[in-house]
Amino acid sequence: MSIVAKEWKPPGVDKVKTWIDDMRVWPNMMYGDIYNFLVESKAVDGQQMKNLNSLQSFNYFHSGNIGITTHHIYDDKTIMFKGDLEVRSSQTVSRTNEVFVHCNEDESIVNGWCLCMACQGHTCSHVGADLWKIEHAVRNNLTGVAFTDENAKWNRGTTRNVEPKPLLNII
Repeated sequence: MSIVAKEWKPPGVDKVKTWIDDMRVWPNMMYGDIYNFLVESKAVDGQQMKNLNSLQSFNYFHSGNIGITTHHIYDDKTIMFKGDLEVRSSQTVSRTNEVFVHCNEDESIVNGWCLCMACQGHTCSHVGADLWKIEHAVRNNLTGVAFTDENAKWNRGTTRNVEPKPLLNII
C-alpha cells in the first residue's frame, strides 16, 4: 500500500477493533441522502461537488462488485461503515479497495473514503456503491429490528411459579 493511500483512511479507523455485520442498526439512508452527499456536498474549495459521474456507482453496485459491509458505532452514536476489501476496482478484478463511509446519528452522510486513486475527492464510485448497498437494504426492509428478532414477550404464558404461603402473608 502506498503512503498516499494510507492518508485517505478515516482518522482513527485503525484503532477500531470490532466491525459488526448486523444490518438491523443501519441508518435509514435514502436516495436523497446519497444524492446530497455525492452531488450537493461541498468540495475543499467550498463549492458544490457536482460529481454527477459518481451517480454511476448505482450500476457498479448492481453489477455485484461490492462485498460484505460491516459497521462500527462510536460513543457519539455516529456510525462508520466499512466495505470489507471486496469492492473491486472497475479496471481490474485482481485488486480490491477498502471503502469507509461515516454517517451522523441523524442519518446524514458525513464523509467517504476509499483507497483508490479517484477517491481523493471522497466521492468515488466505490464509496457510492457502498452507499447504494445500504440504501438497497433500507428500501427492501432488510434493516431495523423486526418483531421476530426479539423474544416473544407476548407469548410467555400465564403460568407462574407461586410458592405456598400462609393466608396471613398473602393479604
